[in-house]
Amino acid sequence: MCSNNFQINYFLVPDILEDRALEVSVWNCGSLVGENSVIGSVVIPLHTLLNIPVDRKGAKVLDGWFNLSASSR
Repeated sequence: MCSNNFQINYFLVPDILEDRALEVSVWNCGSLVGENSVIGSVVIPLHTLLNIPVDRKGAKVLDGWFNLSASSR
């Protein structure tokens, strides 16, 4: 079964953000007998979170759209 949306919350110490990245891939949900296929992926350098202000709930939110690149998976 495929889900439409996910919100992922991570709690990271600032030192980790300097040299790490988050790779996100988007998959097409195949039929019950078919295989799933990758639509695309993006790598987000986590150091971009360092200069983002916290929201009213105390979280840093990376808003916006990301361009997916074709994946070779």
